[in-house]
Amino acid sequence: MLDQFHAELAEVLIVVPEEYEKAVRYTGAMGFISKVIPDKSKEIYRQYGLDTSLLGTMQKSEVFVIDALGEIAFAQGHGSPLRLPKVSDVFDVVKSLNARHIEQK
Repeated sequence: MLDQFHAELAEVLIVVPEEYEKAVRYTGAMGFISKVIPDKSKEIYRQYGLDTSLLGTMQKSEVFVIDALGEIAFAQGHGSPLRLPKVSDVFDVVKSLNARHIEQK
């Protein structure tokens, strides 16, 4: 659905708390070709409260949609990679943000 996100003027980024090479391998293994942001120092993770999961043994996984003003418009995942929202649900959020932006013009 990457083309559909781009058609809505949205970009998909994956932040991985590893060095660049490992981050690229991780996203490639998922079959996800997009922009990868390595965050070995976990600076971004800490800013969004994702430093570690409740169990403390794995990283939290969340999906955020950040609007054109830099505000979080959507956040879901509850810390577990197994509880992430469907891509189609995230796309619906992006579409609604884009529609609102067009209406405001």
